[in-house]
Amino acid sequence: MTRRLRWYLPLAALALAVLPLAALGRAPVVGALEGDIDVIGVVENGTAGAGIPAGLAVELHGFRDEQEVLVQEAPAAAGGSFRFAGVARDIEMLIVRVEYQGVAYYSQVGTPGVDAAALELPVVVYETTDDPSGLVVTQLHIFVTREGAELRLAEYHRFANRTDRTYVGIVDRPTGERTTVTFLLPAGATNLRFGGGEAGGRFLARVGGLADTQPILPGENTAEVLFSYDLPVAGPGPIERVYGAPVDSVNIIVPGESLRVVGEGLTAAGTEVTDWGPALVYTGGPLAAGAPLIFSVDALAGDATGASGGAAVGRARLWEWAIGLTALSGGVAMSAVLLAQRPKARKETGGEDGRVPDWARADIEALVDLDRRRDRGDLGATVHRTQRAAVMARIRERLADRGRVC
Repeated sequence: MTRRLRWYLPLAALALAVLPLAALGRAPVVGALEGDIDVIGVVENGTAGAGIPAGLAVELHGFRDEQEVLVQEAPAAAGGSFRFAGVARDIEMLIVRVEYQGVAYYSQVGTPGVDAAALELPVVVYETTDDPSGLVVTQLHIFVTREGAELRLAEYHRFANRTDRTYVGIVDRPTGERTTVTFLLPAGATNLRFGGGEAGGRFLARVGGLADTQPILPGENTAEVLFSYDLPVAGPGPIERVYGAPVDSVNIIVPGESLRVVGEGLTAAGTEVTDWGPALVYTGGPLAAGAPLIFSVDALAGDATGASGGAAVGRARLWEWAIGLTALSGGVAMSAVLLAQRPKARKETGGEDGRVPDWARADIEALVDLDRRRDRGDLGATVHRTQRAAVMARIRERLADRGRVC
């Protein structure tokens, strides 16, 4: 049994040593006050041949009881080293933020230890580029369901940037903002919904699609996009999806067992049983940039409605499926890890109506709420990132406690 996160801690007084900025940039020493801790680290440039400018601003953010209770700033010393001395040890979570060339970079989320004199939170920054050639969609998951005369689809894209520069995109002329990735929707698509928020935040609505403004950092699985839309069942033909970056793998997931997907290059992987109920899984890929993914969705014989288990899954429930399963996937291919946790034989369907399981509901709702508040502008990027990391850590602990792979 893993130790659970201490999510709610008693409120305690915040004790901080107020030091001159010059002192904060020196080499680490023991905390200024008894029981306090120093936060130390080095800002490194991960782009080959690039360095760190002198005096680069480094921010330390601290959280207790889900509230931001500490913000400090100090310049990085020569070589990129930094130190924040006298940080109260009872702060639950700490994270370091550095903005470089207009892009925010973060350390891992740290928790002050009981005995350690210092907590090390290094940060890696990168030079920027507007060349998208290093982008790859490592995982594409498409969730499909039906309600009446509408098909509802949710797409989850996980990106890698296989260069040593952060991709910042190109300037969007209507808004003056930089956009990194644009998605065109199928003809006839309606009810576009973004992952956790409204248009005008991170995502920009476009005629026939949407654009993302978030920079994509170097590395595997450094950005994710989730959106959904509706299509008429009686459409003009098969659904065609085209993406601007190569796609390593495709998983089309159909909650329930009332619909089937048919398309060139897609393989039926069978029925898997999940905490959300049974799901049909289809796999495909890789796809070259610009290569179409074409598929049709049909009702299985004996089910004229196409509804899951004879009852419509609905837009809200599809959204739960998409957010819940992708959150729990832990960065591993959906069909291989998440959906294949149980024997493939169908279990009794009592209670398996596609709902989020009780043990995961609060955490999934917390992720949705965090994203929604961020996209409304109610939550800053640093607070959002830190609190989301804490929820994900809690999900992984609960998965481990349940004997799940994550």
